[in-house]
Parts: sequence; C-alpha cells; structure tokens
Amino acid sequence: MKNLFSPCQAQRLERLERLEIKACDMLEKIISNVGELMVRVERSASLPAIRIKPWRTFQNLQKMNIYHCIGMKKLLSMKLAHSLRQLEELKVQRCPNMVVIVAKDEDEDEEEVADQGPLHQLKTLTLHKLEKLTSFNQDRLVLDLPSLEYLKVCGCPDLKKLPIGPCCLLKLEKIEGMDRERIDRLEWEDETIKSRIHELLQD
Repeated sequence: MKNLFSPCQAQRLERLERLEIKACDMLEKIISNVGELMVRVERSASLPAIRIKPWRTFQNLQKMNIYHCIGMKKLLSMKLAHSLRQLEELKVQRCPNMVVIVAKDEDEDEEEVADQGPLHQLKTLTLHKLEKLTSFNQDRLVLDLPSLEYLKVCGCPDLKKLPIGPCCLLKLEKIEGMDRERIDRLEWEDETIKSRIHELLQD
C-alpha cells in the first residue's frame, strides 16, 4: 500500500482530530496525488467529473504522529499542509528515508501554494531519527511557524535548516536535541534568529 487515502476518501475525514501511522514500510504518501485520481477518472467515461477540495482535508486534525515509515520521503504536500489549520502537534520519528516534511507536489500550481504559510497553529514539533532529512520545507516554499512553542530535533545529521523565522520567535520557549555547535552548523538567513536560539538553549 503506497497511499493511505485517496483524495476522495480524505475529504470524508474532516472531523478527524488525531492521526497516528506506525510501521507502514511500503507507505509513500498519506494522500495520493489529485493528478493520479484524475487519470483514473478520465479512463472511465461513465463517471461524472470530480472536484477535489484539498483545503478541507483534515481541517480539524490536531495531532499527527508518524513513526517508522521507511518508505516515506516526503510527508506533506503544500496543499495538505495548508489544510491542517488546527494541527497543534506533529511528531515524525524513525523514518530513515524522509528527506523533507513539506514539499510541493508535481500537480500543485505555484499560485495555489503562494499565499500565507501553512501550519499556523503548530505548537509542538518533534523530528527524531530522520537520517536523510535535509530541510523541513523546500527552499522555494516560504514557511514560518508563528505558534511554535516547543521544538525537538534529534538524530537528523543532514538537516541544514530549521523552520524558524522571525514570527516563530514570538512564542518559542524550548528547544531540545541540539547543542550550540549543531545550531552553528545550520544555515541561517538572519543571525539574530540564531542568537535567540542560543539563548533558548541556555534557559
């Protein structure tokens, strides 16, 4: 099973508040691409047109825990990340092939993902034992986490950049899993942000 839900199935889960996925070795995506669905529909002339509304998917989800899914390389498409309007806790652990958390899918238009960033309600973020993770989000995607209060990053040796911008510093209270040396090796667009992170490590 490469996909957990089709887009149509996912839209029926608007009231879901918690999602936990563990030890699904073959899983590559939580939701299959809309484009993949459209290909199947086009081959069935008898089916009516289907309109997918990804911004309604998982709109009430508050907690997401992904554990030991070795087939996953990208966790969230930008569309799916935008739909997670109430998500407060995200844990991604022991996914050795995970490269990026939020990425643009091939069937997503730039205009569709260019408005305000997603995950505005995220308060707790844990990234643990993701050996191939290089970034939280792709470089061309602007992402800040203004509600983030707790961040734990441990066992992510290839990580180059954290999802921390000026807005994130407003509420961030605690960082675990990294020391000053590890922080200094990360890429920072603003040195004042790095200085503030050093202060949090001392608290």
